[in-house]
Amino acid sequence: MAANRMLREHMEKYKVNQAKYENLWSTCAAIIKIEKDRKIAYAQLGDCMIIAEYQDGTIKALTRDTVKDISYRAKAWREEQRKHGVKIPDEVYYQDRTQQLIFNRSLANKENGYAVANGEEEVLNFIQYGEVNISEIKTLLLMTDGLFYPKYSIEETFKKIQTIGLDVYAVELGQYEKSNNLRSDDKTGVMISFCEEVRSL
Repeated sequence: MAANRMLREHMEKYKVNQAKYENLWSTCAAIIKIEKDRKIAYAQLGDCMIIAEYQDGTIKALTRDTVKDISYRAKAWREEQRKHGVKIPDEVYYQDRTQQLIFNRSLANKENGYAVANGEEEVLNFIQYGEVNISEIKTLLLMTDGLFYPKYSIEETFKKIQTIGLDVYAVELGQYEKSNNLRSDDKTGVMISFCEEVRSL
């Protein structure tokens, strides 16, 4: 929330018109903190992900990608509003990618929308958070959506990164995106392996 407030202050400093959703500076986040009581606390916004490998080999996403399928949910929301007599342009209008993205942004930090730090206080209601025991965790992966491989599940993505490393994986994904004319997004990841000494402290 402190970072979210700082974002708002910077927008005010640079005189950004915050009345328009499409103008808001926004960012997703995946954060962990290793506590003194052998807990790992985590918090997340948007489509950054935190994935854990447990001691028994189970791989599990600790967070949910709230941006996933936002265009589908936005369309369903518009259809529902039209049924209630709200005047909204026909769907042909939203076939324009720019108009679609502008509308999607209006659903930030709202029910059936998506979570994002964009200076709005409402983000507080949409932060995913929790904690896990450090003794249960073998590896943690924090990653931005730019590292999502189109054909892989989150578990498959984790295994691939664990096998070949983040650098090689990012290069291979970039090549795949280029050869298939896919949009490339920021690729940031941190993989943390907990040794036995740390888990037993």
